[in-house]
Amino acid sequence: MAFANDFMSGQVWSYQDASPATSRVIIGKVDKMANGQNIVSISVTDAPIPTTETPLQTIGHMPFDKEALQTSLLKQEGNVTVPAEFAGGYETWRAAYDAGKAGAFTIPVVKAVQYIKQVVESPSTPPPH
Repeated sequence: MAFANDFMSGQVWSYQDASPATSRVIIGKVDKMANGQNIVSISVTDAPIPTTETPLQTIGHMPFDKEALQTSLLKQEGNVTVPAEFAGGYETWRAAYDAGKAGAFTIPVVKAVQYIKQVVESPSTPPPH
């Protein structure tokens, strides 16, 4: 399990109950917010969200409360370049967060990925609890 000071951009982590087993978390950015909350923004590779071209894709940006993310991560497996999809998603989220219109996931990574899949398949899906 990770500690906040250990998170650095580009780290690759395995996570609990990943499906498929090849799915990984990539740390994109760590923010300490004005309210004291630590938010770790990540990408998730091999997310089981089918498109017409592929059964798996990369989720470019997902913001997580640090503590919630820590409970999901298993082992750091190396370092990579942050996916190109990360920057645009992060910038959009950060502007919404600063405007008080966005937050961060406080559920396990696997449940957040399942939620994103549900939203893609049925856009009226309510937020997870």
